[in-house]
Amino acid sequence: MTVYLAGPITGLSYESATGWRRKVADALPMHEVLDPMRGKEDLAGASLLAAGLCTTEMAQRDLADIDRCDVVLVNFQGARQMSVGTVAEIGYAFGRSKKVMVVFDDLHAHPFLMAMVRWTPWSLEEAIDRLAGMQG
Repeated sequence: MTVYLAGPITGLSYESATGWRRKVADALPMHEVLDPMRGKEDLAGASLLAAGLCTTEMAQRDLADIDRCDVVLVNFQGARQMSVGTVAEIGYAFGRSKKVMVVFDDLHAHPFLMAMVRWTPWSLEEAIDRLAGMQG
């Protein structure tokens, strides 16, 4: 099974944006995990990631990853501001009939967005446990 990891990047430190993604990938060695932060290791140590870091090519790569995944795992925990890119990814995945699992925060828990989500685990750990039990 292939899992795409979506979540806020803008306004976070490099470690905040990548740490939870590493945790998920390490916990799911039985699945292919697609990380939109791959290839951005040159940003390591950045205390604040800006929206201008995302290029059209990066966005197209992320959408192509969603096209080939089975499940999109979204983690909104720790978001410092509304994540427009992540919300767009959820809409794109929903339009492609992908399974979407979202760990919500108060900022992003909107009824319209929640209507596009299949599972809403309470924590990232609960999401990992659910994914670990799934097969492609």
